Amino acid sequence: MESATITKVTLRQEKLRSGKLSLYLDYYPPIWNPHIKKMSRREFLGLYLIRNRGGETPCRHSLQSGCAETSIAVRLHDRSPHQLST
Repeated sequence: MESATITKVTLRQEKLRSGKLSLYLDYYPPIWNPHIKKMSRREFLGLYLIRNRGGETPCRHSLQSGCAETSIAVRLHDRSPHQLST
């Protein structure tokens, strides 16, 4: 019987030079990425947070509320069990 490892997935953000915050998924331990054909810890979502000009609160740029969470759920659902566990 093969022992399955649980992959921890965390939503993280990275500040870009433009001031936007880029959202990405951080996997630990790394998972196989078929697009680059190697193990990878990050998957960038193409979703960004932009700061309001008048305040410090980030707002979603051209995104409906819950879009990031929906995108993450779809990506995780599309992964087969052997991609999320080793």
